Formats: sequence, structure tokens, C-alpha cells
Amino acid sequence: MTAGVALAALIALTVGSAIGCASGNSADPRSRQASTAIVLANATLAPRPPPPTPKPPTPGRELALSLPGIVALGRNTTIDLVDGQGTRTLFRAETGGNAKDPSISPDGRRIAFAYAPPRPESRDTPLLDQLIYSDILVVDASGGSAHPIARHDRAGAILEGPRWWSDGKSVLYSYYAPTYRGERLVGETYEARSTDIETGTTTTVVRNASWIGPGVGGRLAWVHESAADGPSLRFRSTITAPDVILVAAGVFDSIVDPRISPIGSEIAFVGARLSSARPAAADYLGGILDRLLAAPAEAHGLPLELWTIPTVGGEPRQVTQIAEDGLRIAWNAGGDELVAAGGGGIYAISVATGQVRAVHTEGTHGGIDWRSKR
Repeated sequence: MTAGVALAALIALTVGSAIGCASGNSADPRSRQASTAIVLANATLAPRPPPPTPKPPTPGRELALSLPGIVALGRNTTIDLVDGQGTRTLFRAETGGNAKDPSISPDGRRIAFAYAPPRPESRDTPLLDQLIYSDILVVDASGGSAHPIARHDRAGAILEGPRWWSDGKSVLYSYYAPTYRGERLVGETYEARSTDIETGTTTTVVRNASWIGPGVGGRLAWVHESAADGPSLRFRSTITAPDVILVAAGVFDSIVDPRISPIGSEIAFVGARLSSARPAAADYLGGILDRLLAAPAEAHGLPLELWTIPTVGGEPRQVTQIAEDGLRIAWNAGGDELVAAGGGGIYAISVATGQVRAVHTEGTHGGIDWRSKR
């Protein structure tokens, strides 16, 4: 198959898949937004139907979760809070938009999340302005309007994976932005950034980083991005300490959502350790879809598992064997259990034994967070 034919097939498959949300699986980062521009250019050749009339908000779908405390869920079109009182929808996306990666503040009063509004539907919109972007928003857990605390600053910039610092005053998040000369990709930026929610002051915490997670005492864990070598898991004992490579590049095909335990002794993360599990064309398509945040349709990526590793170093330990899609995790307060959400459902997982308990059969690719009572 020639490169042109392969690209045409991938474009057709991508557009036919409803150009949809981030799979969270790492692939060649150089193919992401550049290929998105190609997809959009070809997709706009066909007439588009008029956008549907937005529907008024409706109550959130009830979820009965046997978990103590409060759980925040990204459910593609909504950010929902689930507790003993039921399910409350805190934010509802516009038609064609996507809300994901909820993060509950330390005091439980606010939820930060990533939001990608619908991309422009006009054929007259410049090509680069059609690239999907996302911002970081915050909404009160008691309800009210969400407001942005960190906005994209160029076409195609994606802000995602927010996590609160322990003082509840600032939010960490991943920042990705492509740089174009005309319509040609000439560079990319990967950073972990922090924004003060009161002043709006933003600082770069780590470069060449994504999926950053803070822990007690200023600890940090993140995924180091390398186009040449692949993802690696890195750690700092304090914000100014030297970087420690806990999982070297080339060990995992995908590493996402590192979460430091409440006592700071280990890191749980989601990973796929399958070097030759799928053909190159699928890897390339995964790269096209990787940074897109959009429709409820979810690209099926690498089968993901829960892993842990001590912060002092050692071998990563596989905790689960569930082969989930879009898996995201959060610790309980005691540090002995994690909640996980993927396409197939929501689970409670014992860290020590790996025992998996199904909490709900309705899955989500939009992320999860948990403030437990124990």
C-alpha cells in the first residue's frame, strides 16, 4: 500500500469515527495535530449538515456507586458529582463539545476539568482555526457557572489533566501546543503548567511533560514525552529536587495518569506494555486521534492496566488484568484502594491484592476523581 493510499484510508477511517476524543495512548507526537489538520482539510470537502439545535439541560443520569465520599466523573458531555445524595450535573457541554478529566479540590468544594468546545462548522473558517483546543475550567461543587482559569493561547493548544496542589490555591495541568508556519507543523510544546486560580498567574513547572500528578510534600510525578524514545515516568521528591527516572523510555508503549499515593510512598499509573500488539497503521491512527477532545465516540486504543511503582525506585508491578480502554484512576484517602474508570465500567481495586470489584457497569472515557472518607 502506498503512503498516499494509506493516508487516504486513515483519513476516511478517522472522519468516519466521528473525529473523537483522546484515547490517552502515546504515539508519535509529531503526527497528532499535523495529521488533524490534514483530516480536517479533507473532511471539509463534503457539505456539512446544519448544527443541531442545542437541547436544554436535563438532570444527570443517576449512578449508584458503592464508594464512600464523593466521586467526580467526566461523562463526555457532562461533569457529574456522585455522592450519597445522588448524581448532580455540574457542567454540561455545548452540542459537539467535550468535558473530561475532573479533579476535586482538597476541600471538596470545587471541581477543575478540561473542556473542548465544538470546533467551528463554517467552511469559511481558516483551517488552523478548526483544530480542536481545550481549556481548564473550574466549577463549584454546590453548583453554579463554570469559569476558565487557564485558556489556550494558540490554535490547536490542548490543556488537559488538571490536578490540584495540596493547598487548593493552584491547579497543575498538561499543556500541548503545535507551532505552524502557514499550514505546516514546525514545532510542538509539551509542558506541565500551574495556574493560581485567584490571580491567573501561570508558571511552567516541567518541560517535555504531560500527565502530571502532585503529592504530599511537594512531590511530583509525570510522563516525560520524547518523540524519539517514547514515554517515561519521572518523579521529584520536591518541586526543586532533581528528576528521577522511575520507568525508562521504551518499557511501556503508553503511560498516563500517574497518581502519587496519599502517604507518598508509591505511584499508581495506567500503562500498556505491548511493543508489537498492533500494526503500524493502527499506531499512526492512534497518533492522529491521541490529542483530540470531542465526540462521545471513543477510539479503541491499547489495552490498559493499573501499575504501581515505589517512589524510591524498583520494578513496576502490574496490579490488574482487565485490558480496559481509556482507563483513569484515583486513590482513596487510606492509600490501600484505587477507583478506576474505563470504557467497560467503574471499578474499585485493592492495591495489595489486585482484587477488582465492579462498582458500576456504565463506563466512561472522561476521567474520574475521588475524595473518600477513609
